[in-house]
Formats: sequence, C-alpha cells, structure tokens
Amino acid sequence: MSDSSPIVPADLVQVPSNQEIPPEEIAKLNPIDFVSRDPNERVQDADLALSVLSRVQQKVIYLLIEGCTTTDIACQMNLDRSTIYRWRRFDKLFRYALDLKHRQLREEAADNLKVLIHQSAHVVQTAVHGHDLRAALFVLKNTGLLKAIEKQQEEKPQSPI
Repeated sequence: MSDSSPIVPADLVQVPSNQEIPPEEIAKLNPIDFVSRDPNERVQDADLALSVLSRVQQKVIYLLIEGCTTTDIACQMNLDRSTIYRWRRFDKLFRYALDLKHRQLREEAADNLKVLIHQSAHVVQTAVHGHDLRAALFVLKNTGLLKAIEKQQEEKPQSPI
C-alpha cells in the first residue's frame, strides 16, 4: 500500500451497505452487454460497468487500482478477504469492471507518455540546434548512428602517408 491515501471518489468514501444492488438484479446483467467496439467509449464502458456494482465493490476496485493489497482493503472495508478473492475470481461483472478500469489507466498512461516523448524530443532538438555537443552525442549514441559512423570510418581504406 502506498504512503499516501488512495484516491477514491468522494461519494465512495462512506459506503452505506443498504445501497447495494440486489444479487438477483446483478444476475440478470450480462457483462457482454457492456462491451463496446468503439474505443472512444471505453471510459464510458468502465463507468457503466462500475455503476452496476455495489458501492462496496466500486470502492474495492478503486482501492485495487490504487495498489492496495487485498488484506489492506479487507481491513479498511470491514470485509473478509475471501469475499474480495471471490469477487475477483468468480464475479463476472466485478472482473469486467476491474479489467476495464485497468485498461483505461493503461491508455491514459500511454497517452501521457506520448506527450512526454514529444516534449522530450523537442527539448533535445532545441539543445542540438543550440550546438550543445553533449546533446548531439546523446542523440547519435542512442540512435545507433554514432556506431554506424565509427564503423564506416574503420572500413575506409587508410591512405599511406
């Protein structure tokens, strides 16, 4: 568990147990109904999948996403660990919502990395254009171009002096 407290939506901090969806209603739902072929709707799908779970299950998913252990979550939520294990193993809607939330986070992280890569390339480009020798060497080494240039120079026949 991380040192900082997990980020959980404010409306899930206090979870009254009487607001759970009855099991017979959940049993009527089919996880396949939540699948969208349109990648732009994945966030909505994750939110929709979460919305059909009980408030307790929603909070457990947020805590799992934050990296909390099953034991920590069970203690914090006053649940038996076996309940959380059972949800993770056998509850299709819970597993589906957790999977979608993980996928959503991976996509957000990938988008953030793309932005950072673009910004980093711009910083290196600015340094190289500013005649920063170390930056230029860094680019050449890390692209493999420096070795190619050195190899090319080694292969040239040496003229006798």
